[in-house]
Amino acid sequence: MADNQGFFFFHIPDPAFRQKIIEDGPLTVARVPLILRQWQPLIDLKKDKQTAVPVWIRLKNLPLDLWSASAIGGIASAVGKPLYVDQRTEEMKMLSFARVCVEIYANQPRCSAVDVVLNGVLCSIAIEFEWKPLECPSCGTFGHRCEDNVAVHSMDKGKLPVLPASDHTPSGHPGLEPLAPIQAPK
Repeated sequence: MADNQGFFFFHIPDPAFRQKIIEDGPLTVARVPLILRQWQPLIDLKKDKQTAVPVWIRLKNLPLDLWSASAIGGIASAVGKPLYVDQRTEEMKMLSFARVCVEIYANQPRCSAVDVVLNGVLCSIAIEFEWKPLECPSCGTFGHRCEDNVAVHSMDKGKLPVLPASDHTPSGHPGLEPLAPIQAPK
């Protein structure tokens, strides 16, 4: 079920399965994360300030020597906190990129590549975000931009807002942790 404020309600009759869904971390639908909370009577439906969000990234041009949990986790830690990889990455079924779910923070700058020294050679690993959430650099949260809110208030005074162009386009396994600088296996 959905309401007109952007909230969705899921009825999951099995209590054990419901608890697993809530506790198992980020759940994504069409590459967009769902922030889940357990319903309670008289729950206050408001959108909490999201300072961290899980997103899927692709590590492109990854040399075969770096296809390990520790190397992929170390590279992904340059973007955010690595959470897990997808099944194809774990099983090395598609070697054109490694797909990693990372937790990013609104006040953290984004990088488009990570440089790694592998056997004395500098390799540049391209970072591609599958989805970038709308983020506010002013207050450090996801889901809005403070200047957009100011523009909406100016509409109340009979002025048309000038909105900034959006720079985002909608387009496992636990255990990966941020690591020290990467050293390739010998």
